[in-house]
Amino acid sequence: MMLALHRLNDQKNYSEKIKPFNFLLSCHVSPLGHPVGADPFRFHLISPYDSNPNNWLKQKWIDQYSGKEYFISTTGNYSSRQTARVKTYGELIAEYQFHPEAKCADADWRPATKQTVGLL
Repeated sequence: MMLALHRLNDQKNYSEKIKPFNFLLSCHVSPLGHPVGADPFRFHLISPYDSNPNNWLKQKWIDQYSGKEYFISTTGNYSSRQTARVKTYGELIAEYQFHPEAKCADADWRPATKQTVGLL
């Protein structure tokens, strides 16, 4: 991961550099939200920690695998070459509400969901 952050650290004093065990931001890309040309199986956006969410859509985010920089968006259904469409907190919570529970299975040994009824 530090290799991906190399450009951010270049030309900075040690005290200003991103170091191992610093806090950072990470986001989840929406389905079909990966930038054009990005490998969806090796793509994860990170950014230096910023407690102000108003800045998150304005700053560049780094793909930890390629080191390329992208902007993020939380609107629309698709991405562009420079922008990834990421999930909002509301979308993550909505998905979590109905996610399969790996610790429980139904009578046929399929993962239990919120809609599963009967013997578990």
